[in-house]
Amino acid sequence: MRLLLIIGLFVLPSVGMAQSDGCRQHREGKFLLSDSQGGEWIIERKGKRQIEYSDFYNVKLRFRVRWIDDSTYELQLRKVLHNPDGHDFPKGLKLTATMSKCSAKGYTRKAVGHPSGATLESRVIRLAE
Repeated sequence: MRLLLIIGLFVLPSVGMAQSDGCRQHREGKFLLSDSQGGEWIIERKGKRQIEYSDFYNVKLRFRVRWIDDSTYELQLRKVLHNPDGHDFPKGLKLTATMSKCSAKGYTRKAVGHPSGATLESRVIRLAE
């Protein structure tokens, strides 16, 4: 019983810390996001700014990034930079994204849209810069 308590107090929290340490490396960089609904997007994230491009939709968007913790961040649409086909991007669009399964190659992202509540899980791959 005592061994279980020690494992619970010391080993399990360090596993969570290792996960967040692995996710921390993805705060900035260039990434490829792919999912079954939205195709492929190129993401460039630096500081409080994220730019997303989609050749399929022919759009380029700028978001403000706010980190909630080492593996969770909020994106708020700031500006539609390129949208010749007139796709609808609601004013005040926000996403809350949670990273999991982080590795040097990338991570899995679960994003929840606000105010819609729509959820989408995607694989995000780190690209060479």
